[in-house]
Amino acid sequence: MWRSTHTHWGRLSRGLHWVMAVGFVAAFYLGFTMVLLPLSLTKMKTYALHKSIGMTLLLLALIRLGWRRWGELTPTPLPAAPWANRLAQAVHGLLYVGMLSLPLTGWWYNSASGYPVQVFGWFNVPHLGAADPLLKPIAHTAHLLSVWAMLSLLSLHVLAALKHHFIDHDSTLRRMLGLSG
Repeated sequence: MWRSTHTHWGRLSRGLHWVMAVGFVAAFYLGFTMVLLPLSLTKMKTYALHKSIGMTLLLLALIRLGWRRWGELTPTPLPAAPWANRLAQAVHGLLYVGMLSLPLTGWWYNSASGYPVQVFGWFNVPHLGAADPLLKPIAHTAHLLSVWAMLSLLSLHVLAALKHHFIDHDSTLRRMLGLSG
């Protein structure tokens, strides 16, 4: 089942979800550790990998948005209080904003800094604009704010999934894992 049904997420949606989850964890880990490294080849390689993962996540987010918008049926939400459904919709919407803003602000910061973005050594991504020492700190702050906002949203998302599974005993998490019932 590649496509979702009214009761389960399809393989493509689940695959994008979990690949992006691993990608964001890797990007966060690299982002937090790379700034602590002394200037070295290891630091440069870590930055390059962080940027490559970020650009890949941006592409996957665009694919995910397109699939969600034009090709995907979404499972019917499970019964919940109206406020809980509204909160879940808001958090999911903000997660999509974060999936785009986090790599875009990183790309902007990188462009304002004047550094190239080479994706896994295969090709360079064009700059979003010329290097600009005045925009660089603004872009950096935007990227950091995006990081902390996304970490907060992801924490809410994970906690809600665990609540659904362990407290509500409903099939929310099982549907995203591709398990029955």
